[in-house]
Amino acid sequence: MSQQQGNRICRSVGHDWARDTVATDYRRCVREDCKTVERLVNGEWIDVTVRQHSRKASPMTQPSLFASDRLFPDKAEERRAEQAYYNLLGR
Repeated sequence: MSQQQGNRICRSVGHDWARDTVATDYRRCVREDCKTVERLVNGEWIDVTVRQHSRKASPMTQPSLFASDRLFPDKAEERRAEQAYYNLLGR
């Protein structure tokens, strides 16, 4: 049984399970500010409460549309690579 989540009353005395659920293998707590939900799996009640995870802001990186300066540090080398590419295309 899920005791660690829910409101303070649920943590101290236990959940108050709803009696109006249609499914016999599913139960939810009806106490205020408690969103605990459990499901009966192989004779044991398993916590299936959906929790909100705090998402850390991940830095959004956008791919560059242009070649990086690290790819061709020398502009003459970049020009030679460009000419070789055009020669391959037959231009």
